[in-house]
Amino acid sequence: MPDHAHVIIALDVADLDRSVAFYATALGLRVVRTERPGLIFESRVLAGPAFPALALHIRKQFGIRVTGSHPGQMLRVSLRVDDPSQFIEAVDASSGRWVGPKPAPGVPHIHFVDPDGYEYELFTEPAPLVASPQNA
Repeated sequence: MPDHAHVIIALDVADLDRSVAFYATALGLRVVRTERPGLIFESRVLAGPAFPALALHIRKQFGIRVTGSHPGQMLRVSLRVDDPSQFIEAVDASSGRWVGPKPAPGVPHIHFVDPDGYEYELFTEPAPLVASPQNA
C-alpha cells in the first residue's frame, strides 16, 4: 500500500481495466502497484492527491458475481472533500451513474455508483447520526 495510506478499502470488481479507468476519471486515482499481474485474482492499488489518506485495493473477481453495495454488505464509501461539486463533471465523464438526479454545483454532498454498483458519497460536512440535545 502507499506509505501514507491510513484507510485501505478493498473491493472485488468484474473488470480491472474498466474500474481503473473509472477511478482515474471520477476521483483522480492512479495505479501505484499491481499485485499478481496476469494471474487469477490480479489486483491493483490506487491512490491520488485528492484523497491522500486513502488506498483503494481493487481485485478481479472470478466465479462470483460482483454485486456492489447492498444491505448486509458494504452500503457506501463516504469521503470528505472541500467541494463535492468539483467532482460532478468528472463523474459525468466516467462510466459511473448518479444516485438520484444529477447534483447542482454548490451542493454539500454528491452520491454516485461505480461500474460495479458500489455507492460513493462525497461530502463537505457529515450529517449528524443522531440529533444533539440542543436540536432535539
